[in-house]
Amino acid sequence: MPKTNKEKFKAGIYNYCDRWCERCSDTNKCYIYAKEQEAKQKHIEDGEDPNDPKIMMKDIITDMREVNKMIQTKMNKLGVTEKELGEMELQDINAEPDFDKHPLIEKCLKYFESSHKFLSEFNYEQQKMVMQFGIKITDNDIDDELKIITWYHSLLGSKATRLLIEQHFAKIETDPETKKIIIEDLPKFFSLINKCISQSQNAFNSFTQKREGYKTKISPLIKLLIQIQSEVDKLK
Repeated sequence: MPKTNKEKFKAGIYNYCDRWCERCSDTNKCYIYAKEQEAKQKHIEDGEDPNDPKIMMKDIITDMREVNKMIQTKMNKLGVTEKELGEMELQDINAEPDFDKHPLIEKCLKYFESSHKFLSEFNYEQQKMVMQFGIKITDNDIDDELKIITWYHSLLGSKATRLLIEQHFAKIETDPETKKIIIEDLPKFFSLINKCISQSQNAFNSFTQKREGYKTKISPLIKLLIQIQSEVDKLK
């Protein structure tokens, strides 16, 4: 099986994506997606299950070794030793703000906990109907809404943190070329977070239209998303 040609892909496109490959229109530009598909196909050809935890861990280890090799190559090219790299990383850690206390991250955490509770309670109520009354209520009409809410409620906080980190390094970076690249990529991170928020809002609104009885529970979650959007807009 031929190796994936990295040169034909868009550099760094996977840094500001939502990791939902099944719904992405740019998979043909993504090196990570192509590499994962290549590995999956090889496992199938070798009679292995790509979803087997042991096989998945094997792939992770392989990827880590590849990243380590790339880092070593770059260090050798720049003439940087492991000791010097460790000292630089320590300086970066000491200089990095505590993003967990940032209003944006605090609101994202609150949203994650609240939406996770909502999803758990909804699933429990569905299971309870089956166990107590033998009644299974079909969720086909809200299946997409549930998928969207579930997917983005855990992704939003991590992407918000990444945005703050990128903004921080845009301020402290001393290399002009690197600084330029970070600044040019910032709008893409904003766009991704806006997508997480808007997709979640639309899903909740659609949910309440189909399940009016949940409007009271969902209203605070939509308000939290509006507050998160407000914090994001302050950063622009």
